[in-house]
Amino acid sequence: TRSILSRESFFNAIKIHAAVSGSTNALLHLPAIARLAGFEITMDDFDRLHREVPVLCSIQLSGRWPNQFLWLAGGVPALMKQLAHLLDLDCMTVTGRTWGQNLEDLEKQEYFRRPPQYLAPFGRRPEEIIQPLDRPILPNGGLAVLSGNLAPQGAARKFSAADPAMHQHVGPARVFDSEAAAVDALEAGRIRPGDMMVIRYEGPQATGMPEMFKATEVLANKPALKATVGLVTDGRFSGATRGPVVGHVSPEAALGGPIALVRENDLISIDVSARRLELVGAEGQPQDQEAVARLLEARRAEWRRPKIDLSGALGLFKRLAAPSALGGSALLPEGSEG
Repeated sequence: TRSILSRESFFNAIKIHAAVSGSTNALLHLPAIARLAGFEITMDDFDRLHREVPVLCSIQLSGRWPNQFLWLAGGVPALMKQLAHLLDLDCMTVTGRTWGQNLEDLEKQEYFRRPPQYLAPFGRRPEEIIQPLDRPILPNGGLAVLSGNLAPQGAARKFSAADPAMHQHVGPARVFDSEAAAVDALEAGRIRPGDMMVIRYEGPQATGMPEMFKATEVLANKPALKATVGLVTDGRFSGATRGPVVGHVSPEAALGGPIALVRENDLISIDVSARRLELVGAEGQPQDQEAVARLLEARRAEWRRPKIDLSGALGLFKRLAAPSALGGSALLPEGSEG
């Protein structure tokens, strides 16, 4: 398997992920698998490769077309064909042939002649579903990795699923130590346009890193809030997540990451183009970065890790879990072959 699971093949997979604006969960799965294959895939690799590859498919739930339309348009092979000059086609696959040889075989089998027939009953053409490189949906892949004083080891933002007006936003923090508390606040009407919701203690070592799906769906279904309220969390999202949300904040709150030090009415800034996630003020007032650094240092001296339930199988996972920036999966003992 190590002859197939090469660094270059992982980079190919990330480029395909970028072109379909795939789920942020790839930031967990691919680095975890790569580590077992003997090398490291970082969040910076994702960000770099997503900057190089355009979004060619608008797939639901965050996009336009039903998922099956991608298959009808030729699926991943058709997408690979569009991206051929950006991929390493010499990578070996489980067929015993390379990516390039597999595409050549499909050409000989006239595979790429079939999609127009499949889509004709729906009144669509393949190039509407998988757009050509000269007409991309977005010039860069749909994922950005942010860093800054709130996420020194990185955080993930699927900006293709959010209103562009929220790519840069500064708002007052509304802080919750669980998703359930955040949902209660949303349903009770305590969140206002412009707010920045913070949901923490939801990372790998706190709760096992569950999806913040309910919170993001409640937020997305409130017309006054869905394009005006940001959400920052050390938890994760699903591929169906919509809106101006940032996840995978690392280090997580349970490890004393800066997200654990945020307080109500602090000012939080998101800037996708600059790839920044930062605390920029306190008590509703802007502060310079030196003042913020002193504030965080003082709060860190007061911080105490809350009691975390380490019982059962999930407790075992929490004790062994890697940081989300490394994939979040259970760390193996040194020298283990997995």
